[in-house]
Amino acid sequence: MEAFKDYVYTKLKDFDMSNEYHVDFVWNGQELDNYYQTILDIGNLKSVWGKGVEEPMIAIERVNITKDNITLMSAEKSPTIKIKLPNNICFIKFKSGYDEFNSLFPEDGVTTINIIGTCNTNEWMGNVTP
Repeated sequence: MEAFKDYVYTKLKDFDMSNEYHVDFVWNGQELDNYYQTILDIGNLKSVWGKGVEEPMIAIERVNITKDNITLMSAEKSPTIKIKLPNNICFIKFKSGYDEFNSLFPEDGVTTINIIGTCNTNEWMGNVTP
């Protein structure tokens, strides 16, 4: 096993192991109000995605979050992080956990993160939100 590890480390020593995501759009998290309707419009196209038509991936840079707008839901069963911004845009991350949730709380009260995902809509009691 050690010989295999040495071989892999030698062969991949110059390989960039950083995360790389191919996205269709890059949006500024400080200007999300401008994309509210766009998120709803893309989310309403879910019946279009399929073979040969991929769902667009969106990168949102510099999203500010605080303890007031982040929640860990279903912590015991299926930990899910929910971030709800003041403009009612929500971000959901499934398969999360306490460690990731707790890592999002800085000492100064605000964390700035980048988010990559797809656009969806949520309907609850007649209200549709992105």
